[in-house]
Amino acid sequence: MRYSIDTVAGDTVIADLALVDDTTGEPADLTSLDQARWWAAPAPTTPIDLVPLKKVLGGGLVVLGAATDGILRLTLDAGETSGLAGIYYHEVEVVFADGTLRTAVYDPIRIRPGLVRD
Repeated sequence: MRYSIDTVAGDTVIADLALVDDTTGEPADLTSLDQARWWAAPAPTTPIDLVPLKKVLGGGLVVLGAATDGILRLTLDAGETSGLAGIYYHEVEVVFADGTLRTAVYDPIRIRPGLVRD
């Protein structure tokens, strides 16, 4: 199986998440993006207070390049993935200035255990 993010626990992660307009198939226009949240957890039903990885726009999640390219860059520090080996479900939720809310990315990611560690 391919994972949109495939990393080793304890590694820094930099992942570019491509958002696509469902109606046109073209890159999503993020020009009027107001909010974005990225979460990763063992399952979509994980209680909110137990979700181990959360990022927001301006806090580990940024628009990369031109807003019309539809790419959000996710950055996780090495310490954030330590001890989290496993398969996780992740999703990106975006909210635009007009109030439109959309879940734009959703699929599994893999964090493999690492041999070299402190």
